[in-house]
Amino acid sequence: MFSTDFPHPDSKFPDSVDKFLSLPLSDESKRKLLWDNCASYYGLG
Repeated sequence: MFSTDFPHPDSKFPDSVDKFLSLPLSDESKRKLLWDNCASYYGLG
């Protein structure tokens, strides 16, 4: 799961999402980290 709501001193906030999206990961991996894993954990899909 990917979280952006707790800015630690070493956080990339407010550019967290942009930094994440620029990582060399497949679209499938990004989708899993941004949605699928969390949805599965909470039983949303």
